Amino acid sequence: MESSPVISAGLPIALFIIMTGIGMTLTLRDFRQVAVYPRGLIVGTVALRYVDNHGKVTEAYPANPNGSP
Repeated sequence: MESSPVISAGLPIALFIIMTGIGMTLTLRDFRQVAVYPRGLIVGTVALRYVDNHGKVTEAYPANPNGSP
C-alpha cells in the first residue's frame, strides 16, 4: 500500500504524542503496525492491548492499569 510521507511520518508521531499523553507506553511493534496499516488508525479500526515489559499481553497491574483484556 502506498502512502504519502506526511502520513508515514505523521501518524506514528501523533500516536506517540497521544499514547504518552495518557500514560501508555509504545513498542516498536506499534510503530510498525501504523506504518503498515496507516488507514486502520485513520478509520479507527486499530485495537490496542496492554503489554508487559516482555511484550506479552497482560491484564495485571501496573502494566494494565484498568484490567481490560
